Amino acid sequence: MAEEVEGQTRRAAGTVRRWADDLAELAGNAPDDSPTRSLVSQVADGGHQAADYLDDHGAQGMAEDLKGFARRRPGAFLAGAALAGFAVGRMAKAGSKAQSGQGSQQQQTAFPGDGPPGVPERTVRPEPRAYPQGAVQPEPQAYPQGAEQPGLRPFPEV
Repeated sequence: MAEEVEGQTRRAAGTVRRWADDLAELAGNAPDDSPTRSLVSQVADGGHQAADYLDDHGAQGMAEDLKGFARRRPGAFLAGAALAGFAVGRMAKAGSKAQSGQGSQQQQTAFPGDGPPGVPERTVRPEPRAYPQGAVQPEPQAYPQGAEQPGLRPFPEV
């Protein structure tokens, strides 16, 4: 188990080092007067430092340092943990959306004013609800003939 963790730590350090190398190359190719060049260089340097730290201390050393930080500054540790949890949750949600329906290909609902100018709007009717077998379904509301249902507009004549 410990060997597997150390192997994963070495792979993570290698990945961080490759990203840092890519960023350093990107910064090296940027114009000298570019405001982002120094920022990208700083991020690349931080990535190299993180990779070196992982190589030197390993997973066990990193865990010990985290414990020490949590003891010294519990508020900052909890805030960082909450921020990391939020980021991981957002990435997981984005990943599941991308897998399930490729994000933008999911069902779209039209709202008034969403369409291009000059194109008449049309009403999008909701899909009927599925009720469990044996469940009592609500009675549909009756409206006088010619009266519009609240919230719905008739389809335009074609």
